[in-house]
Amino acid sequence: MINFPIHNYPKDQVIFKEGTTGNVAFIIKEGTAEISIEGESGKLILAELHPGDIFGEMALFLKENKRTATAVALEDCELIAIYKNFFMDYLKECPAVVVTLINSLIQRLQETSIRLSQSKSLVIEID
Repeated sequence: MINFPIHNYPKDQVIFKEGTTGNVAFIIKEGTAEISIEGESGKLILAELHPGDIFGEMALFLKENKRTATAVALEDCELIAIYKNFFMDYLKECPAVVVTLINSLIQRLQETSIRLSQSKSLVIEID
């Protein structure tokens, strides 16, 4: 079994920034993190994550490894780091992780779709 390192981030510290290169995903062991993107009208919060939640996983799958959002510690965080170079080996050892990861991605996609559809309803077109 692979032992994944633990990283600690104090409250308000940026864990990673949108657009930067990434090669690690995180599982929250303790604390809370916020995921956001910068839109035309400013910061859009996509999710508030808690212990057991995974984030940054897109960097493990995307070829360019570019972060699609910014992650910030809302309180002191203890995070389990899953580095890309060990990720595939880990999936072979623990297929239950695949199910958890897929469920997480689907839930996040659904939540993001709902937020985007709600924000579209707030846009008023002026002729």
